[in-house]
Amino acid sequence: ATLTLESSEADILAKFPGLQLKSKVSDIKKKFQSLDENGNGVLEFHEVKRMFELAGEPKTHFEAKKIISEIDTTGTETINFHDFLRCIASEAGDSPIQLFGRIANSALAETATFFEQKMREGRPKSKEELEEQVRREAAARKEEREEKKKEVERKASKERFAEQLAKFK
Repeated sequence: ATLTLESSEADILAKFPGLQLKSKVSDIKKKFQSLDENGNGVLEFHEVKRMFELAGEPKTHFEAKKIISEIDTTGTETINFHDFLRCIASEAGDSPIQLFGRIANSALAETATFFEQKMREGRPKSKEELEEQVRREAAARKEEREEKKKEVERKASKERFAEQLAKFK
């Protein structure tokens, strides 16, 4: 069964016994809720991207999408609480799941107040700031698409040139 924020501590520890040594389940739930800015019960792309930025490990649009796709077990392109627990329980290593676990778990330590403070400071203070952030991210995605399109065009142009050159030989 998939664990949710409503799951009991006993159910969570039965599924992920290693969490008992790391932190209290209530702290993990609070951490998840603080990252879930819109309160819909899952971490969406912008929330995951923001988490990495505030932790000092910003990810590109594509890197964040890839991390989410490797963590997401439901095919919704989001990270639910069960996925979040799985990441925290397996934070040792270099896979996207383990990286996410280290970042998410870093804010659970008593001394990790920096992350919490940056989360509060980093939130857009107005609708205009949020709109500007969305515009910047959209412009970055557009630039990435245009660069890929140019690369495809350059490759096609080289292939056409090679074909024309072959005709003259």
